[in-house]
Amino acid sequence: MEGLAITPDGTTLVGIMQNALIQDAAEGGAAANLLRIVTIDRNAGKVTHQYAYLLTTGTGVSELVAINNHEFLVDERDGKGRAAQNNAKVKQLFKIDLASAIDVSGMDGLTAAANAVPKSQTRFWTL
Repeated sequence: MEGLAITPDGTTLVGIMQNALIQDAAEGGAAANLLRIVTIDRNAGKVTHQYAYLLTTGTGVSELVAINNHEFLVDERDGKGRAAQNNAKVKQLFKIDLASAIDVSGMDGLTAAANAVPKSQTRFWTL
């Protein structure tokens, strides 16, 4: 789990995987770029939903930030940076909305990928 956010109302913890899970990546195709988003009811301590997120051009996700109780910013990146003395080429922010997203709990990677959360690019920059 790479990105974690708590919704502004404090009721839900939302996490996104950094990369595809082993079983999803093994399926190939769109499933190889599928990241899973999990929502957890903080009071009950139970998973409530699982959503699919497809990478666009990055190799992973670094962060997830709550805008409100159902919209989030997701940071896609290429894993390069100044600390490793190589310059990042991909850093993109996408806005997603989980309000009408399809719960992909129990779906295989290819089926989940076909039901990915819609997203829109909010900003692009090169470092």
